[in-house]
Amino acid sequence: MKHAKPKLAPNLAKRAERLTATIATLKVKIQQIYDEGEVSPKGCYVARYQVRQQQKIYWYYKLQATEPIFEQAFISPKEE
Repeated sequence: MKHAKPKLAPNLAKRAERLTATIATLKVKIQQIYDEGEVSPKGCYVARYQVRQQQKIYWYYKLQATEPIFEQAFISPKEE
């Protein structure tokens, strides 16, 4: 009894077409974001965090960087 092999080529071709189309769409969207105005430097992301005070919860968002962006203005006595 012979087992039939599944035909992967048409499936892979369709997946490749969808990936190519998705990449093209993402490139257009990225360009639209750049065209709208100033974009944060590479290595930056928005951090969301929660603060609980008494009976309330507050959500805050801040721009966080993986590496320092600004020069240090002064050296604190603790660092000497």
